[in-house]
Amino acid sequence: TFGINQYLIYTLSDCWSAGYRFEWYNVSEAPFGGIGNVDIYGSTWGLNYKPHANVTIRPELRYDWHRDDAALVNNNFPIFQEGGRDQFSFGIDSVFTF
Repeated sequence: TFGINQYLIYTLSDCWSAGYRFEWYNVSEAPFGGIGNVDIYGSTWGLNYKPHANVTIRPELRYDWHRDDAALVNNNFPIFQEGGRDQFSFGIDSVFTF
């Protein structure tokens, strides 16, 4: 099992930046018996807001999908249950540095 991530960040101002992340994750048969070799992809768009030098607030919208629906759903792979082939999710976090 292995993956590759790529990040792009564009500075809009001193307080704002926009980011994009693409992930490719290859699931091999070892951790989830019977799945075989399946590729899972993730694409994330987000903003970074720095109201203070030590505080960053990061909302994001993420889209995940894969190419082998039957293998993942039939073997109880958690993020693709209920016959789903893809999913959107929203998240937000804050980073405090000191």
